Amino acid sequence: MEEIDRKKPNLGSDVSSEELGKKEMKAAAKVEKKAAKEKQKQQKKEFEKWLTEKEHEASVDASRPLRLYESKKEPRKALATFFRNQNKMMVSSIAIADRKAMIMIRLNSLIVSIAMISYRSMNEGITLGWLIGLILIIGAGLALIFAVLAAKPNNNFLRKLEKDEIFPAYPNLEERNFWVPADATLQEYEDSMDKVVRSQELQIGNQVRFAYMIEKRLIAKYRLLDFAYNLFLASLIVATIVFILDVILHVL
Repeated sequence: MEEIDRKKPNLGSDVSSEELGKKEMKAAAKVEKKAAKEKQKQQKKEFEKWLTEKEHEASVDASRPLRLYESKKEPRKALATFFRNQNKMMVSSIAIADRKAMIMIRLNSLIVSIAMISYRSMNEGITLGWLIGLILIIGAGLALIFAVLAAKPNNNFLRKLEKDEIFPAYPNLEERNFWVPADATLQEYEDSMDKVVRSQELQIGNQVRFAYMIEKRLIAKYRLLDFAYNLFLASLIVATIVFILDVILHVL
């Protein structure tokens, strides 16, 4: 009998341990639920605080007068398209001016070289050959000089423009960092770029000021090219007239 009693399972102890486990799970679930509610309340309070701060900042910004190139909303897509097309136009205009300058440089270099080499023979074969050669050398030489000046990289022009017009109106680096100033350090430039990234007014303003400087440089470049082409045409016309007059006088 004792052996039989020993073999019987202790059901009472198993039931009590199972009930205890269920109670512990319920208690743990209540604790987790309570912690989740507390966390949710804390997040709600933080969100309400953040929302209040944003509304306060928005009210302050709304009462502040807008600066140049600044708007309350993000720029429209049409404005980005405008700036993109403007940049393409400026790059194309610079490339066209450089090609026109290269044409003048090659053509006038050839004319000056031929006129200098054949100057003595022109003087011997044509009565006014010395005058024709002199006109071609002077006209083509001046046209060559203006064409070279038009094609020459002229950073001094841009820096002078920045010093005379841009810097007095916009002394801060973040307002004129469309290129790296010679006296700016890496830290200063990075700080200015950080301000540009965070400001819509600085982004648009910098692009507008840069476009202004490039347009000024383009105007100067095309003005030099206009002088070069006018001198080239004038020297050819005058030399041709002198040659025709010389032939007419020789025949008569």
